[in-house]
Order: sequence, then structure tokens, then C-alpha cells
Amino acid sequence: MVNVCMIAPKKYPVPAVKGGAVEGLMELFLTMNERYGRIGLTVLSVWDEKAYASAGEYKKSTIEYIRYGTLRDRLFSSRAVSFLNRMSVRHRGKAVFEDPYIKRAYRKMQGKVFDLVLIEDGEYDIYGYLAKRIPKEKMCIHLHGAYEGAAALSRWFSRYICISNFVARNLLCNGVIHGKKVDVLKNGIDLERFQQELTPEEIVSERKNYGIADETVFVYWGRLIPEKGVKELLEAFKKVRAKKAAKLLIVGSSAFGREVAAEYAMELEALSKDVKGAVCFTGFIPNHELWRAIKIADIAVLPSIWDEAAGLSMLEAMAAGIPLITAKVGGIPEYVEGESAYWVEWSKNFADDLAEAMLKLAGDEELRRGLREHAKENVKAYSAKNYYEQYVRLILSYVKDGEGK
Repeated sequence: MVNVCMIAPKKYPVPAVKGGAVEGLMELFLTMNERYGRIGLTVLSVWDEKAYASAGEYKKSTIEYIRYGTLRDRLFSSRAVSFLNRMSVRHRGKAVFEDPYIKRAYRKMQGKVFDLVLIEDGEYDIYGYLAKRIPKEKMCIHLHGAYEGAAALSRWFSRYICISNFVARNLLCNGVIHGKKVDVLKNGIDLERFQQELTPEEIVSERKNYGIADETVFVYWGRLIPEKGVKELLEAFKKVRAKKAAKLLIVGSSAFGREVAAEYAMELEALSKDVKGAVCFTGFIPNHELWRAIKIADIAVLPSIWDEAAGLSMLEAMAAGIPLITAKVGGIPEYVEGESAYWVEWSKNFADDLAEAMLKLAGDEELRRGLREHAKENVKAYSAKNYYEQYVRLILSYVKDGEGK
């Protein structure tokens, strides 16, 4: 059996008890490997007590935890140090400071034999420490965001797995990375979780919890950061609210399950004051409970204003059968194909156009039904089983082709 070591980013734990898209995908892979057991899997993750307690559920995989978070550790994660490392890696091919997380990860790997080491995103510039100690043929990276090809990436890794063609093109655009070493693996989700239905009584009860009466309910979920377009959504909702009885649920926080007071989140709260009672900030909701919160909504609005690599929330909306409004940016159109969503093009009038789309969709039941039907078919390709099988197929092909030997 092929033995694989997956290294998680150092910010959030696996299982994804504190959220995180990368960590959620790793948990999904772990869960499917528990069912099918096609590879020997070891996951290295940052320590978290709740995650550690959950890790016992996995019998066919091993999760090793790395203690991280001292004052010295946090210094290595500071913006200043990260910037210095990025610049040094870009221009000199090596980091100024070796990150303690990676050193500890390497110690966890001692005495074990792995056919492949898979880096699950993270700041690639910190992995030079591993590249000095592990043969390049065994080093692969799964890119969950858009990166330009860099000399260090080319020297350190033998294969590159991208979550969309958009990410792959960005990686290849300057000619540093060879296209034959790049594969695209589309994300997957637990479709069954989001396809669950609330009873009419449960919907009434859940809506009552959020103070919702006979109103059209819009919902956003994800991180509360500028790139996600939440501020623009609030501005659009104010225009909608002036014409229609409506409620807006904003599900999420600035840092998933970590309690972090962020300036942007506070700005959003202040912006919503003049529609007090119509906007509800729920805070972070764990992924296994998220479906209940979004199922009470009539329309999902996920208005990313940056070149988002993919976006799991788009898949979740389609699986949940919630008509979706989103922006045609980054890798999103690769996942949300054609008439599976109501598209809003980015422009300086984005908030106005978003408000128009929200009003249009709220007043057109036939349009909503059509979006749901298209989405229902589209999202079938993104099942957890498909994701697992395609990922395992890539892993086995790398080993067969000699990448892991």
C-alpha cells in the first residue's frame, strides 16, 4: 500500500473543528479514506484539544499533532517575518528564518517511510526546510490558492495539484513551472450533509431563532474579510430593504472558529446599524451544523470581489438547493457552470448591480426554480467519493511514474 504524509497549514487543526477550507477538505479525505482505505495516510496538523479528541474516530489513518503557538512561534507567523521570507525565497531561493512548525513536522516524520509528502497549501515559502531533507521526487504541493510560478516552487516540488484551471494557469503563466507537472483536482463536499432537509416546523423554529417573520431571507456564509465582498453585500441589502421586506443572515467570522476581533468585522457591524434588526450576524458555525442555518434562507449571496480560486460555499449552496447569486471571478465559473447561478459582473457599480440581482431573484420564483434544477445536476460531480477517488488516482499515478521512489 502507498504511504502518504499530508501536512496541514499551521493555522487551523484537522479535523476542521475550527473551520478552514483546506482543513475541511483534508477532513473529507480522511473520512473517505476511513471508508475505502486505499492508501496509508498520516496527517500532520497543528495541535488543538478538540481536534485531538475527534482524531480517535479515524482507525485507518494516523493524525500526528504539532504543538505550536508560543510567543516565539507567533513571531515566525508575523507579517514582517512572512514578508521577509517571501522576498528572500523569491530572490535568493531560500528563507531567512526556518519556521518551527516545519521543523517539528519533520521530526514527526522521522522513522517512517513515505512514498509521497503532500503539502496542503500553506505558505509554500516555509517548506524549503523539508526540501533540503526530503528528495524532490517525494515532495508534492496541493495549491488551494493562486500563486505565480517561482524558482523555489520549481526546485522544491515534483508535482503541483491545483484546485481549478484558474489556479493552474496562474502557476504556469511565467514559464517557470513545467505544465506536464501540473494537475487540476476539483474540490468536493459532503453532498448528503447539505442535501438534508428541515421539516416545515423546523424551518419555522429556526427562523424564529433569528427573528425572521414573513420576509425574504438572504444568506452569506464564509470569512468576514474584504475580498469576500461582504461590505458590498451590506450596501446592496440596504437598497433591497428599502423596497422589500427582507432579512440578511451573515454566517461566519474573520478567522473561522478562532475568537479574533477584526477591524473589518466591526466595520460591518457598524454599517448594518441603520437597518437594525434586518441583519443578523451569527458568528462562526461549525461545518457539520452549517446546513441548518443556510436552509432557512431563500437566496444565497456569495459576492466575492477577488479572483477566488474556487469557493466551497458555492458548492454548498448548490447542494443545499438554495438559488445562488455570485460573481464571475477567478475559478468560480469552473464550478458553478452556466445557469447554476445568477451572475453579477464586477464593476464600480457592483453594489447597485448586486441589489438589482437580489430583487430580481426574490421576485421570480420560476427563475429560482430553474437555478435550483441546474445546480442540482451540476453539483453531482463534486461528491466526496469523486473527490477521494480522483485524488487517490493522482497519488497512485505519481508513485507509479516514479515520483515517490
